[in-house]
Parts: sequence; structure tokens; C-alpha cells
Amino acid sequence: GLEEDAPYKFRAVSRDEKGNEVKSSEYNLQTTRDREPPEITNIQTQSAVSGKDRVQTIVSWRTSEPASSRVAYQEGVVKNPELERSSPFDNDLKMSHVVVFTDLKPGAVYRLKIESVDAANNAAQSRDLTILTPQRKETVIDLIIKNFQDVFRWTDKIR
Repeated sequence: GLEEDAPYKFRAVSRDEKGNEVKSSEYNLQTTRDREPPEITNIQTQSAVSGKDRVQTIVSWRTSEPASSRVAYQEGVVKNPELERSSPFDNDLKMSHVVVFTDLKPGAVYRLKIESVDAANNAAQSRDLTILTPQRKETVIDLIIKNFQDVFRWTDKIR
């Protein structure tokens, strides 16, 4: 492709079936710099309890042009200008993005913000997103032990 913000000269040349050639005058062309950030669309989140006290959350989205990926997040909905944590920055420029978190707590509220940066270093951020992670589900064994604990205090030592 052409470089951004660079001058070029070009001339059109055409030949007919008999080999007659026609050349245009020379023209100047100046390419422009990409100043538009990528558009972030199709944001989706999915969460599932994984293990005893952790939730796996998948955040996916698309961008209108190849861009990098990162999701900043924090527990709670306090409006700090900067979110406390973030996923590692993925510098691979692509249009379909997926970030997976494996350390979120069950039954907690999280605030998320997506960031994507294109090749010209134009950054885009999503609106603030709020998710509620699913509650940990108790197994039948957990319920039986809990019932025994309520009746007999000696079962506290089983867990």
C-alpha cells in the first residue's frame, strides 16, 4: 500500500488490442494521515463459574479496522478515571478481539472498558460496561454438609 502523509507522482498508461499506447500527463498525489480511531462494535460478555471461587469471563468485540486489544477493569462501580487492572496489551492488529479473564469473583459487579489502537496510533475506548458475574452454585454435597453443620457442629472440621 501507499505510505501515509507522503507525496506520489503517477501517470496513466493505456494500450489497445493493436498495441497503440497512450500516456496521460504526470499527476501529483498527496496521501493523508489516518486520524480516525477504530470503531468498537458488537461487544459481548459471557461469564461462567469455574472452580470453587472463580469466574471465567469472555469479552469479545469487533473493530472497523485492524487494531490492538486491551480491557481495563475493576471490581465495583465506583467511577475512578482509571480502572485498577487490565488485561495484557495484545499488539496483534486484528478486527475480531477476545479477552478472557479467569480471576473474577462470583456474584460480584465489575466495571469494564475496552481499548483498541490502530496502526496509526489512533485510540478508541468503549463506553463503560458493567457486568454481574454469576453466583457460585453449591453442589449436592455442599448442601448436605451445610445441613449437617447447622444440626451438628462437629462437621465444621470436615471442610
